[in-house]
Amino acid sequence: DEAKALEQKKLDYEHKILLSAGAARLAKEQYSSTMTNSCCTLCQRRFGTLAEVKSALQRMEQTASAYQKAVTESKYLAKRSQCVSALAELTGRSIHEVTNSKKRGREWNDFELKKGKVLALREQKLQSVKVGSCLSCGFAIEDMRVFLSGVDHLALSMDNDLHVHSRNSKNPRIP
Repeated sequence: DEAKALEQKKLDYEHKILLSAGAARLAKEQYSSTMTNSCCTLCQRRFGTLAEVKSALQRMEQTASAYQKAVTESKYLAKRSQCVSALAELTGRSIHEVTNSKKRGREWNDFELKKGKVLALREQKLQSVKVGSCLSCGFAIEDMRVFLSGVDHLALSMDNDLHVHSRNSKNPRIP
């Protein structure tokens, strides 16, 4: 059925958009935490000077802006919009009705956002190890074991939150 196929495509695009939005949220949270604590949440580096804080915040702000731009200019937004228009035309419903038809609820959205944050954190870890400096703040990683242990602990905490969320969900069969 064409309508079901379009609906599934729409849901797939929404999934990809939410994962990207989760990465953007992680970047914003890292920026906010660094601003408050003068410490990078990724590498746990404490900044001793105002210049270090400004440098880290500038880098984090650029990263957060780039992630947000990727979300707002995503090709998936346009593709989702095309699916919504095609579904509206095919089913005779208004674009508003098709846009707001919730096959998946708020819990699913929250789950996907959190999943996006976890995936982004794991990617930050991988890229940081490759370049030898923290991808979040830009400073060199002084002790790789401490860095990896700290990021693994943070990822495990986020991952546990993700699993608790899925167990508490009304619909445990989240695709």
